[in-house]
Formats: sequence, structure tokens, C-alpha cells
Amino acid sequence: MNDFTPNFFSLKRVSIFVIALFAMMNISLAQTLTNGGTIAADQEICPGETPLTINNTALPSGAGSATIEYLWMYTTNSGAAAGGPGYNAISGTNSTSYSPGPLGVTTYFVRCARIGNSGPFTAESNVVEITVLPSPAAIVNQSATNGFSGLSVNFSAGLSPGSTYSWDLDGDGIFETNGQNVEGIYNAPGNYTVTLMVNNGSCTTTTQVTVNILAPIVVSISDPCANCDDGANYTLGAPNLGYYVHDYIQILSNPGETWTLTNTTGLVDNAGNPIPAGTVIPETTPGVYYLNVWFNASVGGWSTNVTNGTTTLSTGPGAGITCPPCPLSPLPVEIVSFEANVVKTDVELKWITATEINNSHFEIERSFDGVRFDKLTVVEGAGTTTSQQSYKFMDESALTGINYYRLKQIDLDGGHEYFDVVTADVKSETPVISVLPNPVKDVARIRVEMTAIEAVDLDLINTNGKLIKTIKINNTGEIQEVNLEELPAGIYFLAPQNTTGVFYKLIKQ
Repeated sequence: MNDFTPNFFSLKRVSIFVIALFAMMNISLAQTLTNGGTIAADQEICPGETPLTINNTALPSGAGSATIEYLWMYTTNSGAAAGGPGYNAISGTNSTSYSPGPLGVTTYFVRCARIGNSGPFTAESNVVEITVLPSPAAIVNQSATNGFSGLSVNFSAGLSPGSTYSWDLDGDGIFETNGQNVEGIYNAPGNYTVTLMVNNGSCTTTTQVTVNILAPIVVSISDPCANCDDGANYTLGAPNLGYYVHDYIQILSNPGETWTLTNTTGLVDNAGNPIPAGTVIPETTPGVYYLNVWFNASVGGWSTNVTNGTTTLSTGPGAGITCPPCPLSPLPVEIVSFEANVVKTDVELKWITATEINNSHFEIERSFDGVRFDKLTVVEGAGTTTSQQSYKFMDESALTGINYYRLKQIDLDGGHEYFDVVTADVKSETPVISVLPNPVKDVARIRVEMTAIEAVDLDLINTNGKLIKTIKINNTGEIQEVNLEELPAGIYFLAPQNTTGVFYKLIKQ
């Protein structure tokens, strides 16, 4: 026997050492997991909800006193084998229980286990299914998003079969009415948040829309006299009695209302007749009510209230001024006719005089609202004649829509007179844009005049040429309200799409 030949006692000492080593490591070569234990339980939730914690109900067996390590896995494939292909590992889940986050689709969970901290996970628990139930659709259609006090808005929920519909129409947190189609009436100015809640028996979905209610607005702009050449003012019918001063009342409110005057003081029409209480203010365009008024400047201003039966607003007084007298003079020109005819996109103006006395010239004035007139051109007169004279002028700068024309006759000594207003309605493919008020603070009232086009998109552009937003005008020729409250103050331009060279300047306060 040499020194390298093991004897019985040496082998016995080695065997005792190895056994002791395995005992210290709590490892048994014969230990294996016989099952992965169980977890509980299946759940049903609505989309976006967080399910309950998936708890351990029985630990894996077969590990004896050895340490067990866990790994949780999930899949959305209902046909995948537990822990097999199709399952995804969830890192950091070495725990007997697991709490998933919010889920949007049905998901399956399994707990895998192994002995120690290396090697494959050899055992799986049962599969827990967390079913995400179908959620109802919550879609709101509304007849209006903004308007004035007293506005009625119809709301309609998109169809969600088997569901109930609950509405909070005034934003107070109380669902005060039910049904797929409801009506809200808003009598006070303010911003209202409307909430729709749809429940299909399992899940609930909510959505919100807004309604912006403005108080009715009264606009009255004075046009005080300056001198006898101011065509908006004229004598009362005898020398030295002063002027009628032209003014107007404009109300912005809901379409289809009836606004009347009350408590009128100092108001007259263009013939000098008093305008009485109860006078109805005509609705010129939907939601816009307009009335021409005058007052005797030698007496003073005017005042009145306007009411629609539920809301009363004060307006006036007009300008408290006294204009200098404007003496009358004999009519120097007798007009036989004055007419305006549309020729394509131009307007031909023709008039005939029967006699003329010291007639220097005519001035043609044009207006686009029938109120404010500007001088368009000058046509020389015939001086003094008893022969019939014919005159003609072609307005090649007429705009789309109604053009108002007024003929002003000027004497050789500077005296003048006005003749009846005529109109011409010009059609054009080029859009004409108007905005009221401008500058705008919150809500702009926009109208686009465009022949044969029912709808048009307007690009809102800043001074750097950047597109801020696109405004869809649903009906050309009608006023449409656009909320610009969130728009920063500055200068912008409105440009219709599919056109070139058409810009409208808009100022945001």
C-alpha cells in the first residue's frame, strides 16, 4: 500500500463530511416539487378597474424544508397552457400572492415555483381568470354648445343596447333625469358641464360635454350730427328746429325670440313720429335683432328698455347733444328714377333727372349695412336745365351680398340733398367674411357669404403664418358662434380653405 491508496477509514471520513455539507445547505438530492400549489380566485371587473389581490390558498409541496422561489406569469390568450408558450413573466414577483394593476382586457395568471434560486420553474399553480366585462358606449350629441339665456338644448345619447341613461344637465353632481333623449333649458349665463352616465347592468361609462350660456347683449351706437353735410341727420321739416340724429338698437340673443321696447322716451322714426312702447324689434338674421331709431337733437337724448318676456335690459340714453340748425332750401334737382342693376359681379347705377337748377355734381355713396354710407365716386351734373338728363355709373368694386347705394346731389353753392336708397344683391364664388364683435373677447359671431356653397372651413392663422385651428362653418349666409375664449390676445387672420387671396383680420382681446 502506498501513500495514495485510500483506506476504509479515510473514505468514511469523506462521506461523513459530504453528508454534513448537504445538511448545512438544507438540500436533498432527492427533493423535488410534487405540485405548484393553488391560488384564488377568478374575478369579473369593468375596463380600467384594478382587480383584487390573487391570494395563495395552498403552497407547493415536495420541497421539504428547502426554500421555494416563485415567478408569476400572465397571458391574454385563453388557449395557452399554464406557464407555457404564450405566457409572459412578471419580474420581481417572488411572492405567494400577487396584486395586478388596472386591466383593460380579460387576462389569465399562473404562479410558477422552483426549489432554490436557480434552474427552471418546474411547478405551476392553477390558472386564475380575471374577466373584463364589456363596457357600454357613452356618446353625446347636442343641438347647441352655446347661446344666450333661455337656450333650450336637446341631448341625445348614442345607442348602447340593454343600457340605462342618466343625465346631470347642470353640473351639480346630481343625475336629475333619465332617457336616451333629453332636453335642458338654461336660463342663467355661465358654463355648464353636462354628464351622461350609461350602465349596461355590469359596467358604467360616463362622458361630459359643455354648454356656454351668455347674457343677451344690447348694442347702441350714437351717430351725432356734425354739420349740414352730414347725410345721416336732417331737419325736422322747418328751418331752425334742429336735427334728427340717427341711432340704432341691436340685440344679440337666441333665434326666434320676440324683443319689444318698453318705457320709451325721446325715440322717433325717420318721419319724426314717436316710436311707442310695444314696438317689436325685427330679427334681421338668426339671433340678431335690429331697429333704426332717431331722436331730436335739439331736445336731447333718448332711453328705453327692451324685453323678451323673461329678460329685461336697459339701453340708451342716446347722445344728449344739441345740433346747430340746418335751414331748408328749394330742391334744385327733380329725380325721375334711380336704379341699380347687377351685371355679372358688377353693379350698374342709372338715374334720370327731369330738371336741374345750379346742379354742380352728384356723389354716389355706398353702404354694406344700409346704415353707414361712404362716398364711392363723383358724376358731374348738367348745371341748370329743363331737359331730361340721363346718368350712368358702373361699380366694379361691389362686394358679395347686398350693396346699398345713395345718391347725393351737390349745388353750385355747396347745398345738397339725398335721394332714395337702392339696393343690388351681388352673387360671387369668392367668400365674404364678417365677424361681430371685432375685437372679440370670448365668443365671435362669424358669417360667411358665399354663393352656392353651404359649408366652408376657415383656417385661423396668426401673424407668423401658423395655423392655430380650423373653424367649420356649417351654413354660409348664417351667423355661427365660435368660442375663442382660450385664444391668446393678438391679431389673427381668417382664411377660407380652397381659396386664394381672401383674408379677414380678427383681433382677440
